[in-house]
Amino acid sequence: MLGLLIDCMGKSWGGGCGENNFVTIFLRRKTVLAVYIKGETMKNHYSFSKGVRGKFHNPDAVIKLPVYLDESVQTCLTAKADAKGIDLSDLVNDLLKCEIGIIDAVR
Repeated sequence: MLGLLIDCMGKSWGGGCGENNFVTIFLRRKTVLAVYIKGETMKNHYSFSKGVRGKFHNPDAVIKLPVYLDESVQTCLTAKADAKGIDLSDLVNDLLKCEIGIIDAVR
C-alpha cells in the first residue's frame, strides 16, 4: 500500500484541511482506499440505536469481483481482443469458459 502526503496549502479542502495540515491518501493498484486528514480523529463512541438492520440489503444484487491480470497477460489479451474487435472482458470470459469445458471433459 502506498501512502501519499498532500499539502493543502492553507485552503479548506473537505472541511478538515486547514493551514499546515496534510491529507494522507492510501492507494492500492491506483484505487483510493482511504483518506486521512491530520488532526481528524474518530469519536470514542458512535450510537447505532436508531440504525435499521438490512436497510440497504438487496438479496438480488449481483456482485462482480474485480480481477487483476498480470501486465504481460493483459497486454497479450488486449492485442488479441482488439484484433477480433471485441472487449477484453468478453475475450477473457470466452477463454475461461473454454478452460472450464476442458476441465469438465477430463473429469
